[in-house]
Amino acid sequence: MLYSEREIARLVAGFAFRDQQRWEDLCDLFWGDAHLSISWFSGSIAEFVSQSRSMAANPAMRLKHVIGQPKIECVENRATGDTDICIMVRAPIGDSATIVDVTTWARFVDRFERRNGTWKIVRRVAVYDKDRADPWAPGTLIKWRTPVHVYSRFPEAYRSLATMLSDLGRKEMRAAIVSGTSDEQELLAAQHGCTKTSATDDAPPKLQECIPHYCAPVAQSESHRNHYN
Repeated sequence: MLYSEREIARLVAGFAFRDQQRWEDLCDLFWGDAHLSISWFSGSIAEFVSQSRSMAANPAMRLKHVIGQPKIECVENRATGDTDICIMVRAPIGDSATIVDVTTWARFVDRFERRNGTWKIVRRVAVYDKDRADPWAPGTLIKWRTPVHVYSRFPEAYRSLATMLSDLGRKEMRAAIVSGTSDEQELLAAQHGCTKTSATDDAPPKLQECIPHYCAPVAQSESHRNHYN
């Protein structure tokens, strides 16, 4: 059990590979059929890495994930994890290229599976607590390119992050889970159920049964989408 928990903790910490642009190492943390749902993305690990590489190609954007100690529950060949994280992004914003720091507090709610003796991540969902935006130069006004009627639709828990990514050209944001909501409770209940199903079954629970239906995109105006086309 202790060996399994160490291996799972290593997988969680390994997400730092994303910030280091170690893409093959990042892929190796996840099973090929793994699914991720975060503020700006919902889909397969392969597509996540592809889109992350595109984001990393922007030299003006600096990104760092601070990853806490995971809380792990392990039952035979399945496990769950809940990990506090902090996402820090710096980028020039608006026509004046104001340098802005966005800090977002969230959690990674993960499911892991051991297959042929090897643990990897099979599902990751981010749950957002709060965030803030600060100009690098104190007293500077932040003027987003994203229109007010667009960014006001983003949930308060990750509005600054979503607005920054929108300003940098992200055309669609996901309706991610926010802490303290019924969506979070549904996710955690499903998470608990994933480790209570016998790991000796021929097939694990279907992935969609462990993920609430919350991934509808947040719509943007036609004029805002065209701004980046």
